[in-house]
Amino acid sequence: RTASVPTALLEQAVHAGLWSLARGLDHSRRLTDPRRRLDALIAISRFLPIDKQKEVLTEARATATAIVGNDERAEALASLAPHMSGDEQTAVLTQGFAAAIAITGGYVRAMALANLAPQFSPELLAQALKATIALPDEESASALTSLAPYLPAELLAQALTAAMAITNEYDRAEALIGLTPHLPAESLVQVLPAAMAITNDYQRTQALAGLASH
Repeated sequence: RTASVPTALLEQAVHAGLWSLARGLDHSRRLTDPRRRLDALIAISRFLPIDKQKEVLTEARATATAIVGNDERAEALASLAPHMSGDEQTAVLTQGFAAAIAITGGYVRAMALANLAPQFSPELLAQALKATIALPDEESASALTSLAPYLPAELLAQALTAAMAITNEYDRAEALIGLTPHLPAESLVQVLPAAMAITNDYQRTQALAGLASH
C-alpha cells in the first residue's frame, strides 16, 4: 500500500529512478492527510523543472493554508517558506505569522513564532513584535523571549521597553531574562534597575545572573 510510504522513502524512490516523477507526484496528490501531502509535494518539487516546480509549490501552499489548527498551519507554512522565493515567500510567512499569533496557548504560540522568526524580514519582525506587545502579560513575555534572538537593535529596544512595562512581576522577570542575552551593552544599564526592583528572590537572582554573564 503506497499510502503508507514515508516522505523520505518517496524521495529516495524518485531520486533512484524506482518511481517516475509522474508516479511520485500522483502519489503525493492522493495523500489524504494534509501535512503528509504537503511534505510529499515539497519533496517531489525538488526534482521538477522550474515551471512545474512553481505549480506544485502552489499546490503545497494551498494544502498548508487549508490546515485547520492554527498551530499545525503555522508549522506547515514555516516548513514550506524556505522552498518559496520573493513575494510568494513573503506571503507564506505572513500567513504563518497570522496563524501563529492566533494560537490561544501562550507557550505554543511562542514556539510557533520561534519557528517562523528566523525567516522573517525586518518588516515582518516589526509586525510580529507589535502584535506580541499587544498580548496579555504572560503571553507577551514568552513571545518576546522567542522573538528576541532575531530582532535587530531598533526592535530590541522596543522589546525592552515593552518588557519593562509588563505589570505582572513574574512575567516581567521572564521577559527581561529572555531579552538580556541579546541586548547591546548600552541597553543593559536600563535592565539593572528593573532587575533589582523584582521582589521575588529567585526571579531577581535569575535576572541579575543574566546581566552578570552578558
